[in-house]
Amino acid sequence: TLGALSQYIVSAAEREKRGLHTFWTEDQEAMIHELKQRLTSQRRAVILVKGSRGMKMERIVESLLAHFGCER
Repeated sequence: TLGALSQYIVSAAEREKRGLHTFWTEDQEAMIHELKQRLTSQRRAVILVKGSRGMKMERIVESLLAHFGCER
């Protein structure tokens, strides 16, 4: 999740322990870096990218697609 307050979402998800791998960062660059690191070691992954238009979450999606050589 993205933003300082999102750490509370991560805490709640981790308490449920349903096999989710969660983390939070304060900015998009840190999020992109962390996702690239984590996804490089995964054979398969499902990622939910959700945010308001003002957060410009498409930057994260575009960066991951370019990094892993995927098409839109």
